[in-house]
Amino acid sequence: MVNIVFAELEPWAQDYVKKKLKGHLLSFIDGPITEKNVSLAKNADVLCPFTWSKLPAKVIQKLKVQCIATMSTGFDHIDLKETKKRNINVSNVPAYGFNTVAQHALAHILNISKKYYDSVESTKRGDFNPWPYRGFDLKDKTLGVLGTGKIGLALIEMAKGFEMNVIAFDVIKNHSAAKKLRFKYVSLDSLFKRSDVISIHVPLFPSTKHIINKKSLSKLKKGVVIVNTSRGPVLSSEALYEGLNRGIIGAAGLDVLESEKTFRGHKVKELSPAERKIHLIDHELMRMPNVYVTPHSAFNTNEAIMRIIDTTIDNVNAFLKGKPTNVVS
Repeated sequence: MVNIVFAELEPWAQDYVKKKLKGHLLSFIDGPITEKNVSLAKNADVLCPFTWSKLPAKVIQKLKVQCIATMSTGFDHIDLKETKKRNINVSNVPAYGFNTVAQHALAHILNISKKYYDSVESTKRGDFNPWPYRGFDLKDKTLGVLGTGKIGLALIEMAKGFEMNVIAFDVIKNHSAAKKLRFKYVSLDSLFKRSDVISIHVPLFPSTKHIINKKSLSKLKKGVVIVNTSRGPVLSSEALYEGLNRGIIGAAGLDVLESEKTFRGHKVKELSPAERKIHLIDHELMRMPNVYVTPHSAFNTNEAIMRIIDTTIDNVNAFLKGKPTNVVS
């Protein structure tokens, strides 16, 4: 009997997992795995966390797991150097909801272009004056997509339905998709210069951290809208804050923040001075009238959650059969 521990699952999902993984010893941790509660998983052979569980080396060292099956596409919350050193199999969910996240990015774009949130809040107050909420058409505007993986391509296809011009940047170019969806690859500087809207869809690596930074500000088209549904640190909060205050950036739609961990229980007093500064800037961003922040919920649809759970179960079963799938480490 294999000891399998899941973290961060809702009660209905726990019941579903129990039915699908009968015959194994199952246990559930209600919240994210942290250094303080990792002892709850100390006997696990297989661990299935979500992205809000942080697994640095000091946490992994307290486990005896053979497999970590993360219930997410991203795996930057896991110290892969440590898992490799300990010969721990790490798998992910590579394609649970590329359309789901793209839809969320588009929702941010639509909200900003038509000022939906502001106008709805106005009418709730009994104010039916439409004039403060004038937006702009997406037709013939230029969308710059950073990252043309499945999510980026899904957004491009959606944007074409609004007759937007699309340009893209990626270190790995998908020329067949570019031909099919009628978009062009350009340099990063060219994308900054030409885009009316920039949507970020790159994974978080050292090479992509702060892909938009203070040096980028002088290259951006004045009034550009920036949307980030990938990972917080790919967009410098300092640069975003400065760009908004200087009028270079017109608005931002964010599903992630650079200091997101501090909004999920990480104590501010444990932050470094640099991290504390970013935390304060993110608080200021959230208060700005032209910044719209959602709680890292781009993934959150009924269909996507089921795909995440089913793929994770498949990954666990494949590992137990000695034929691991969706391996990232």
